[in-house]
Amino acid sequence: MTHNKIKLKKSVFLCLVLTIFLLNSITALVVTSNTTSLNVEYDKEVQIPITITNDKSYPIFNIKIDSDYVTMAAIPNLSAGSNKQMVINIKVNKTGIFNYSIKFLGYKQVDCSVITGMQQDVHITDISGFEPSSLRVCAGTSLNFFNDLTQSVNLNLNGLTNTCPGSINIPSGGSSVNHIFDTVGTKSISICSPLYLDNIIDVRNDNILIHEANDDFNFTLNINSVLQPTTLSIEYMSNDNYSMKYNEVKAGSFILKNIGNEKAVNVKINGEWMLFSRSGFNIEPGETKSIDFSIYPGVSESIDTNKSYSKMLSITSDNTPTINRTFIIFILYSSSVSGEGDAEYVKYLHEVFCPAHPFSFLCEQQPRIIEKEVPKYNCPAILAELTPEKALEYIDKAVNNQDANKVYNLIKEYAESQNQSIGDILYKLNISMVIQEDNKKNISDGFTIIAILIFTFLFVALAIIAIILFIKWFNKKKRED
Repeated sequence: MTHNKIKLKKSVFLCLVLTIFLLNSITALVVTSNTTSLNVEYDKEVQIPITITNDKSYPIFNIKIDSDYVTMAAIPNLSAGSNKQMVINIKVNKTGIFNYSIKFLGYKQVDCSVITGMQQDVHITDISGFEPSSLRVCAGTSLNFFNDLTQSVNLNLNGLTNTCPGSINIPSGGSSVNHIFDTVGTKSISICSPLYLDNIIDVRNDNILIHEANDDFNFTLNINSVLQPTTLSIEYMSNDNYSMKYNEVKAGSFILKNIGNEKAVNVKINGEWMLFSRSGFNIEPGETKSIDFSIYPGVSESIDTNKSYSKMLSITSDNTPTINRTFIIFILYSSSVSGEGDAEYVKYLHEVFCPAHPFSFLCEQQPRIIEKEVPKYNCPAILAELTPEKALEYIDKAVNNQDANKVYNLIKEYAESQNQSIGDILYKLNISMVIQEDNKKNISDGFTIIAILIFTFLFVALAIIAIILFIKWFNKKKRED
């Protein structure tokens, strides 16, 4: 019985420890809403109501949202166990169906008397100067200032305003310095160079707000964002019919207007031989955009001149029909257009065309490497050792029925050296003949094809002769027996 009581006490103790652990691991903020799935239009703001509850035994301060698409008015203070009805604003600038996590941040108040050895990192950036931009710390806090710029930074950390240059220099590339603020009060810290910026640090001896992950909450929305269709129109085109030299550049422009009621998203402009001043932009309803373009002819031979070329200008976006406009470009005759003999053309390619069209075949900086698979032949040694002259000699003798036994003896000698029968050798000859025919189809080089044809002819002829001689010899032996 005593043993069971001990086990029971241990179980109760473990349950209490587990309960305390679970209570401490529960996030302070809990966000609920009747809306978990949302249909929205691209870049159109919608609102949904939410309830924010503080499930902790201490108040949560400065509650706000960390999100690219969602905003909410900050909540200065939410007492323990209480809740607040709020509205969040959602404005999505992407399309499709996706789950989006909205992070709600909360801060707890901590008494400075219980904080020892507190440290905090501060980054110096080229966008906002200091990050975080506002600081409230307990006296004695050690701040690590990191230089995220590509050049050295001069700092004044003595707490006095408009005092530059400062006494601290931080090299570029993530270097840092450490400074301890132990005097209570509002201090000014300054970046003196390469940019000038003052920032305020509030050094306290009573309490500060700190952020911990277990005070946050992630609320997930399933969002279906769609684009409503609209229409683009070319309102003006300077010219779409050009006559120009092969090494000349001509410019033009056109005006594009959104004549629909929705924003045109991700407008892209493409055209062969053309380079455009802008692409990948949005156009609001009723808005116009002026686009400049330059035409760079891409001809490489004299025979390509004195011709008219039809080139297509294409305008697309994520929610508009495609606009196609045909350009007629006549290239005036030139008797010398070549990469070797025409210095003017080489200069045009190097200085004008290739910078505008770096991936054109005319602008390749490295030679093209063309790999061809060379057929592999498994030729019996008896044929590999024969010279063309010797093969012709054997063919001539076989045709005239002269010295037939010599050919047979050669085949027989090779068969014995390979420990194979004459039938095996003849079979290999026939297989090799088939292989030669198959491999012949894969040869594209003219001279190689001719060589293979000659070799195949000799090979097939020898195979036929060997078979004929073997049959004659076999019949002769049969008669003698």
